[in-house]
Amino acid sequence: MGVPAHDTRDFKFASENNLPIEVVIMPERDMQPQPLSAAFTDPGFMVNSGQFNGMASAAGKQAVIELAEKRGIGTAQVNYRLRDWLISRQRYWGVPIPVIHCPNCGVVPVPESDLPVSLPIDIQLTGKGGSPLSLLQDWVNVDCPTCGSPAKRETDTMDTFVDSSWYFLRFPDAKNDEHVFDSTKTNDWMPVDQYVGGIEHAILHLLYSRFFTKVLRDRGLLNFDEPFSRLLTQGMVQGLTYQNPRTGKWIPVDQVDASDPSRPKDADTGEPLELSYKTMSKSKYNGVEPEVVVNKYGADTTRMFILFKAPPEKDLEWDDADVEGQFRFLNRVWRLVAELKELREQESSELSESQEETEEGIRSNLKNLGFPDYLLESLVHEVQKRKGELKSTERVTQPQLRSLGLSEALIKEMVRKLPTSVLKGGVKVYSVPQVKAAMEAKLSLPGTHPNNREQLKRVLVWLDDVVPEAKALRRTVHKTIDEVTKDLQGGYQFNTAISELMKLSNALADAKCKLSPSYAEGIKTLILLLAPFAPHIVEDLWQAIGYTGSVHQQRWPVLDPAALIAEEITLVIQIDGKTRGTIQVAADSDQESLGQLARDSEIAQHYLADRSVEKVIVVPGRNLVNFVTARLDDEDLDDEDLDDEDLDDEDLDDEDLDDDDLDDDYLDDDDYLYNS
Repeated sequence: MGVPAHDTRDFKFASENNLPIEVVIMPERDMQPQPLSAAFTDPGFMVNSGQFNGMASAAGKQAVIELAEKRGIGTAQVNYRLRDWLISRQRYWGVPIPVIHCPNCGVVPVPESDLPVSLPIDIQLTGKGGSPLSLLQDWVNVDCPTCGSPAKRETDTMDTFVDSSWYFLRFPDAKNDEHVFDSTKTNDWMPVDQYVGGIEHAILHLLYSRFFTKVLRDRGLLNFDEPFSRLLTQGMVQGLTYQNPRTGKWIPVDQVDASDPSRPKDADTGEPLELSYKTMSKSKYNGVEPEVVVNKYGADTTRMFILFKAPPEKDLEWDDADVEGQFRFLNRVWRLVAELKELREQESSELSESQEETEEGIRSNLKNLGFPDYLLESLVHEVQKRKGELKSTERVTQPQLRSLGLSEALIKEMVRKLPTSVLKGGVKVYSVPQVKAAMEAKLSLPGTHPNNREQLKRVLVWLDDVVPEAKALRRTVHKTIDEVTKDLQGGYQFNTAISELMKLSNALADAKCKLSPSYAEGIKTLILLLAPFAPHIVEDLWQAIGYTGSVHQQRWPVLDPAALIAEEITLVIQIDGKTRGTIQVAADSDQESLGQLARDSEIAQHYLADRSVEKVIVVPGRNLVNFVTARLDDEDLDDEDLDDEDLDDEDLDDEDLDDDDLDDDYLDDDDYLYNS
């Protein structure tokens, strides 16, 4: 026995056989070894261990292994103990144990020619006594296969763990009537990519599945060692539970007086009850009938709640209020799709009516319909049918430019050399960036008439307002694709994936560019990403926005990395570590430019008017510029420096006052520092 002083079973064996027990681990460093009355199995410090004396036991164990491997006298090895497993159950369901009990021959296996032993179907299940099979005399009484004497079948059946420890190996060849499976097919498909099970399965079921697999491998039926490639251990579902602390009895919810939710009482006896969340079970009366929830909210809402409430490996506390929250979310998604469908039907109707009209008639009809000042997506349904695709994701039409006040002559001059796409009804569509470039070029000409200048400036303001809105929305859409994909491919973080979908739905609801391609892309993406979580409702939504076929047969949304690149960033300006405001700056600004832009801002000009700047610290990774000013004498502290604005809640929140804002890390080589 290696270390009986520190293994319970070895200690017992050594004590019973008067073997020496030498202590090699003590609870405290430099503590002298003392005789033990029981094995010491806690971490401690090495003693009686030569060069390893004084080392923590964990580190000492590793050091001993490394020395043994270096000298070639031993290696690290992981040992598993497979306990005896009681597989028999006194119940009808389950696989019959194929043995016969003979008074002369003892336990005799059923001959292979008589396998499999089938369960009888003419049986009465009373719920009383032992195994129901023992009451069926015609099935129980048989002749011994060896000597022919009257004998009896085994009436216990095998536990279902026996079946589930290997049944997955038959999936690739489930209809094979001759063999357990065709090894060629099973070896081609197996092992299982992902094992999902409750925490109670992570010990017995997982261990014995591995045991079955290795036995079949040794028999030459399998060519792999492990049955599962990945393991996900689910948490348990917990329900609100009431217990009488005096009797220990669990009280059904319909017998609880919850008029005061903080002090529940037994409705019959008036005794106070303890309230807690426990794993759902019949004995605790805390289960929730799935049919009740599904009938009220639908299967998708129920599914969404379970996936959103907690990470899959954590316990889930059932709460009807949270179920209601997921119901509202799915309703919001439904309304977003209904709104887009209505807009498309409206634009389709107008385009159909205007096909034979002049461009002036089209412009008038579009204005009468109440379209907003941008019409980027209003024609997208027809744009999809055109032969040529515009490269730009943002588009503008001729009628739209007229509605903004541009003269016909100026429009023709702006667009005469631009690539165009003609829709039904003679509507022409142009790329917004190209239109902007033409207008800016016209403005730069000295001879441009003042009236034309005013028209061009007004339209450029409109274009600058619409394009960033749509681009920002598209950035949100592709950020959601990125985050949800990572959550599903990584650790199956379904709850955070659903959270990202909620953020996207909020962004779509708040968007001002609901007729842009970015908005249409956002609705489509939301439906596709939602499909694994709410598989039923998305089929209707997919059809509602004009697509055919099943949404579940579509390609997963593809991330466009370019969409994640922001053209502008928000730069935080701090004075002595306190946030004073933010400004928008170009995303590709270098460190020196960030410092100068912050210095030139109205925010910095206001707060630094009477202060001396000693240092300017630029932190690009956090989009932050901090101005460190000189200490002020009392006479320098005027009322403006201490006014209410300086001391508002925003200035004193945790984020503004954390250590990171002014610690030494800001002064390392990666940051930009210059003297004012």
